[in-house]
Amino acid sequence: MYHRIKVSGIYKITHKVTGEYYVGQSREILERWSSHYNDLKMNKHSSPKFQELFNRSSMTDWTFEIIKVISKTEIRAKTGLKGKTLEACIRKILLAEEKKCMNELSITYSLNKINKHFQ
Repeated sequence: MYHRIKVSGIYKITHKVTGEYYVGQSREILERWSSHYNDLKMNKHSSPKFQELFNRSSMTDWTFEIIKVISKTEIRAKTGLKGKTLEACIRKILLAEEKKCMNELSITYSLNKINKHFQ
């Protein structure tokens, strides 16, 4: 039987040669990585800089890592929230954590869209 693993949190995709990276957040990181890859393969990624570097690289030039896991179960236990209210809370936490990670990593070598979540 096939079980889909759902991991929420902050992830980082790094180009090993240049050190440039993309930081993002998702309620389903593994699915989001697949989405990035499909967009890149179709030459339709939202970050032109990321797309350009991908087009000049091989897949072995990239690493994928989870920087921080956000547990829906833990947030539900701490807050008592359910349903749409819980999902909105998780989304808010993910965005705040993504911004925090980008600030800690410095966006100097970032492949993210210009001013992503920094307005």
